[in-house]
Formats: sequence, C-alpha cells, structure tokens
Amino acid sequence: SNVAQMPYGDSALSVRASTFHYIGGYPRQQPLMEDYELTMLFKSRAALFPDTEPLIMLESNIQCSPRRWQALGVHYVALANWTFVSKYRAGATAEELYEMYYGQPVVSTKTNGDEKTSESTTINPNGRKKQQ
Repeated sequence: SNVAQMPYGDSALSVRASTFHYIGGYPRQQPLMEDYELTMLFKSRAALFPDTEPLIMLESNIQCSPRRWQALGVHYVALANWTFVSKYRAGATAEELYEMYYGQPVVSTKTNGDEKTSESTTINPNGRKKQQ
C-alpha cells in the first residue's frame, strides 16, 4: 500500500538475494502475514545492512489477479487488509488470521520416523509458540 508503506498479498517484494540471506530469510514458517513479517524485519534491521539502502516503493506495475478485489469490492478488501494488519500487530497469531481469512484452521502434518502426527503450532508476532 502506498499509504501505509507496507505490502499486502498482491504486492511484489523484490530484494537482492544477498540482503535476503543476510537477514536470515523469512523469520519463520507461517500461513499468513509473511510479507508483513519480512518487511518489518527489513525495517528493524536496516541499520545493520553492510551497504545500507533505503526501502523504497517502485513506481512500476506488476500483474496480479484482480479476482478478490472484483468479487468483494475495493473498499471491503482494503478494510479487510487493514483489519488483518491491525489484529496481527495487536497480537493475533498468523494461524488465527488464517482461520478468519479462509474459514478453516491451519493443519500441518509432520513426520516422526514412520509415524505421522498432526499438530497445530501457533506463533504470535512476538515469536512465542504454543502447541495445540
């Protein structure tokens, strides 16, 4: 968004691979808000970059699907985006927001040897984990 200077799912984030690796890549696996997390990580660590360059919004066009915007309307989608960021910043987990967005919980399957177990791990913006 040009107003908030923060990306949403229909934005294109472009960074040098060396910069991405220097900050450690995505901070963690999560089902939603990863673009927000990555941007906040860049903003918080910008002073640590060896060749500091400011974060900028490029004045160029990208191709993305307009289906959600057309189906739900510009005002609804803009308000929903703002609401999700606000809830996330207030402490809602990415998993909680995923459930609100998609109407179903996140289910992850991990393998322990030959046995598969299904569990849900909740991670909030402060990095605290809670097994469910």
